[in-house]
Amino acid sequence: MKDRNAVLLVFEQDEPSVDLSKLLEVQGLKARLVRSVAEARGILEQKAFPAAVFSATALGDGTWADVLFSATRARNPVPVIVVSQNANIKLHISALEN
Repeated sequence: MKDRNAVLLVFEQDEPSVDLSKLLEVQGLKARLVRSVAEARGILEQKAFPAAVFSATALGDGTWADVLFSATRARNPVPVIVVSQNANIKLHISALEN
């Protein structure tokens, strides 16, 4: 079942996940941090799954595209928001196209 108050953060490093987590919690959302695509995939396959996923562009075992693939192929697909600290128009276009 979808936990409408839970979001999954997929970030290898603490920045910007710590600030994002605090911001989400102020809005009444529970943020859970994982550090890899594999961990995210495991969470997305559970019976209680998040309402949305925030993903860094690059992770040790993949990229945002792998997180998106996992989220859309999960038993219960969820939206993915790609977070980048760099302004990269090609990344934005690629994320929108996928």
